[in-house]
Amino acid sequence: MGLKYTSKDYYWCLTYEQPLEKKNTQNRKYRVLLASKELMEYALKKEPFEVFNKKGNARGYTHYCDRRWFHLRTMGQIVKAKKLTGLTKGQKKWLDTFFIDTLTVVAADPNGQAG
Repeated sequence: MGLKYTSKDYYWCLTYEQPLEKKNTQNRKYRVLLASKELMEYALKKEPFEVFNKKGNARGYTHYCDRRWFHLRTMGQIVKAKKLTGLTKGQKKWLDTFFIDTLTVVAADPNGQAG
């Protein structure tokens, strides 16, 4: 008897993060964004304000969440565009400049054992 394993697919994308304030020249970095297919598809359908609501004195936090949502949405748009047929050579070349791919995570299923 062994453990039962499950797998889940994710997309990853290399993003360039810029500071929220233009006067801030620090905190510029590349970041790997990892998201499930379901979350990425959800980001294509929903606006940030529909997901993150300003509560109390949380303007900075909701602004931060808005930027993350923008990156999720962009990631979804790129994945969707790469699946289109009839792309010109130039369009395909431009889409290939984005560092984006899938990642499968395999883990033991804590609820079951293999039979």
